[in-house]
Amino acid sequence: LKRISTSFKFSLSTMAPGIKCWSCPSSARLQGGFVAKESPASAAAAALTSRRLEERCVRLSITAEKQELLRVQRRVRALQRVVVRAKKCISVIRRKVTSARANLESFKKRGGPTTKAFRSLVAVKLRFKDTLKSLSVAKQEHAAARRQRKLQEEKLGKTYAKKQQCEKRQKVESLQMRQEKQRQALATRERKRQRQLEKRHREELACLKATQAASEQRLRERQGNATLKLKKASADRMRSLRAKHTDRTKSYRDWIASEEWRHADKFKRCVGGSLGNALCILRPKNQRHQYTLVYLHQFNCQGFGYAYNKPHYFYSSTKFSFNGLKIVFPNAPEMPITGQDGEVKPAWFDYLSDSDGVREDKVDMKSLRETRDRIFQLLHHEIGLVGGDASRVFIGGASQGGCTAIHCALQFPRVLGGVVGIVGHLLSCSPVPQAKRHMPISLYNGLDDYIMRWSWVRPTIRRLEHAGYSNLSIHREPGVGHDTGPKEREWLVDFLARHIPTAVQ
Repeated sequence: LKRISTSFKFSLSTMAPGIKCWSCPSSARLQGGFVAKESPASAAAAALTSRRLEERCVRLSITAEKQELLRVQRRVRALQRVVVRAKKCISVIRRKVTSARANLESFKKRGGPTTKAFRSLVAVKLRFKDTLKSLSVAKQEHAAARRQRKLQEEKLGKTYAKKQQCEKRQKVESLQMRQEKQRQALATRERKRQRQLEKRHREELACLKATQAASEQRLRERQGNATLKLKKASADRMRSLRAKHTDRTKSYRDWIASEEWRHADKFKRCVGGSLGNALCILRPKNQRHQYTLVYLHQFNCQGFGYAYNKPHYFYSSTKFSFNGLKIVFPNAPEMPITGQDGEVKPAWFDYLSDSDGVREDKVDMKSLRETRDRIFQLLHHEIGLVGGDASRVFIGGASQGGCTAIHCALQFPRVLGGVVGIVGHLLSCSPVPQAKRHMPISLYNGLDDYIMRWSWVRPTIRRLEHAGYSNLSIHREPGVGHDTGPKEREWLVDFLARHIPTAVQ
């Protein structure tokens, strides 16, 4: 074994004369004496080669030790056979000694000659002693051979353990080498992919720069075209505004020339009266009170605005003057509007939602009932002033006021003379009783109204048609929005002219 190990180390030294210690790759030395920095892959390969050479040496040692063990085992078996034969020979000699003693005793008893028998006994005893001595020597040699076999087995076990350890280290180093190779391959692929990505990035950057330049050019062209269109539209709008200003100036001059503004001599204003200061009244000046119109203003407005800014909506000294007509303008209470983040505004009822004209908003029934009770009190008072004739009392309103007026007229216990709704609608919560199906109802809406759009206002009015309301009048005006302007006066004059038969020119 020593010779095999020495020759194996000599072969290693001849295979790699520049390596200082083959079992330690990190201390590699070149032939010229310069220390070279090894890569992890080469270090792992050198370590794996060292482990393989060490494993080969261990295998040769195992082979030699196996052969030695076999030789020792053969020797043990041979010595065991020698011991067995010696034991057999001793047993035979013991029988011969016993037989010789028996012959000697028989000769002594007969009185015959005993010399020959004695000599035979002595010879057998000497042979027995020699055989016992040879048996003792064989047993000692057999025990020594068994001890040698046990030592050889232990040595072989250690060599096998060393072999297993070398195999494990070789597996670990092989795995490390494969991992290092995989890391190198992964790094190579990553560098290749990085180069490809950089190349692709440069190409996309160049493409984006070209696209950006083209987009900037198109944007400049669109900006130029838009500027030209804007200038043209601005010029057209200016011309349109000038034309509208001219038309309004002409209309105002015509209105001044018609002396319609002198209608103030036909009525007198008063605030409240017996019902308090929460309403404003236009009362006939030189005529007897015969008819009453309760008109409810729009959302976030006041009734004083009609009495002081738009009285010609109801009285005209040149076009149409109504005989004995009294106009009552209640003022809506101020309340926080839920649909508008609790902002406090004059309103007939609270809006729980704000759909921005897309659909009907949800109504707070409590505030609506309070307004209804107040309007009922006002209607009862006015009916009493005209002699108890409910047909001489009319109710109407604009926008939210129109919705409230229709709701109150349908729920009022008596049939009124008529209802007028300007840019309003029938509330979803309003009933349509059959007792009121002959009451005159006039509704006026603009087709360009984006607050109360005709698309959802029309189905609410259809409820009245399905309930059999025969005296229902619907007027739709194209080009009119929610802010009706002078159209409100025309619609009110049309309603009053058709429902006050005693009107005087």
